[in-house]
Amino acid sequence: MSGLGEFGELPGFVTAGGAVQQKDIDQYEQYFVFAPSVDTAYIGTITTATNGTFVTKNYVPDYPRNLAYSVTGVAAGMGGTFDLSGYDQFGSPVKEHVVIGSANGGGTTQGTQMFGSIVVGTFASNGPGTTSGTAAIGFGTGAGATGNWFGLPVKIQSTADIRLITWISTNTPTTLNKGTGLGTLVSTGGGTTPAHAFQGTSGVAATDRYLVTIKTTYDNINKGILTNL
Repeated sequence: MSGLGEFGELPGFVTAGGAVQQKDIDQYEQYFVFAPSVDTAYIGTITTATNGTFVTKNYVPDYPRNLAYSVTGVAAGMGGTFDLSGYDQFGSPVKEHVVIGSANGGGTTQGTQMFGSIVVGTFASNGPGTTSGTAAIGFGTGAGATGNWFGLPVKIQSTADIRLITWISTNTPTTLNKGTGLGTLVSTGGGTTPAHAFQGTSGVAATDRYLVTIKTTYDNINKGILTNL
């Protein structure tokens, strides 16, 4: 029912324009993330880090997520540029351009876009020394501002739309921040964090489970269709 405000002439609703706003609906949703992948090459690889098209291993992430881009090798000057195209969790097209600078042995960086599916990816090496390395796109495991974002199944208007995030680590439930002050773990989009997402703040392990309770106030009036799926 998220985005119900875009529809008019609903029988029984007597509001301005014949539409009901999402904030007026006493509706709660729960989103469950179970045992997320920690595979750093889940999406795809290039076995030799030269210019070329990515060999895609999986077109759909286990959950809508931001991605980790990495280049590895033994030579000095490992690095390069990734370009990835796909769709977010709502079916809208997204693109990401990520540059990993030259470093001995390569490096890893977290993306800021939310991907629900992948269409195509490319990698271009940044110069000498990269031909003995590998390039990969997958999921990170560390914490931090850009790490481990999971896409929500509904759009949110503010961080307050997330009422509770419970983290279950190896069968031990832990309510993050005692259930309050979740603003730093939730993103409505813009800046360097994906839109309509929450974060696994501890870092991510295969033994993790997250339960997110949502009461969205996002209204889709004059914003077009809610999804492109």
